[in-house]
Amino acid sequence: ALRHFERMQMRGVCPDNIIFVCVLKACGSINALEKGRLVYGEIVMKGLEKDHLVGNAIVDCYAKCYLLEEALEVFRKLLVRTIISWNSILRSYVEHQSGKDALVFFMQMQSEGIAPDSITFISVLKACTSIGYVHDGYKLHVEIAKKGLGGDPIISSTLVDMYAKCGLLQHAQEVFDKLVVRDTVSWTALIAGYANNGHGKEALNCFNQMQSNGI
Repeated sequence: ALRHFERMQMRGVCPDNIIFVCVLKACGSINALEKGRLVYGEIVMKGLEKDHLVGNAIVDCYAKCYLLEEALEVFRKLLVRTIISWNSILRSYVEHQSGKDALVFFMQMQSEGIAPDSITFISVLKACTSIGYVHDGYKLHVEIAKKGLGGDPIISSTLVDMYAKCGLLQHAQEVFDKLVVRDTVSWTALIAGYANNGHGKEALNCFNQMQSNGI
């Protein structure tokens, strides 16, 4: 994508806001930080940084390149904040092991009337897991069920992982038992939960079940 963007510029074709959004997405996906900064400079020169699509793409690019402070700086200046930019900051907080900041940010998001999606819930559940806030995680579980997202396999695996790491093995098992699709991630979360909490026999039983199910 970046090679095509360079060819386009060499041929004198002027990029618009949609092109810049795509290029920023490409930079974020491969952590091309320096290229992302150069593109940001072009965006500022063209006066497109106030475009809400471009602005949110800049936040996402910086967050994926682990530049949390820069991402926050751009985020605060946005006139229109989409769920993509909120999720980008949340994910970045989790990656920086800042679980408490992630929860505060999530509360701010809700106070501004932004409805969380499945990606939001996954990040916030991981934040709860990292700081052991299982009570907040349980409240999120209730909210997830109310929104009908309990069938999402990634959310469910994240819930299994949270309960298991927080020592609530019965809750982890209950969520696991309701999974329609059980992949390596969910099996590993449950097995690790049993093993790390001194239940070796249960861990081995799960491992045997996993293999008998062809995983």
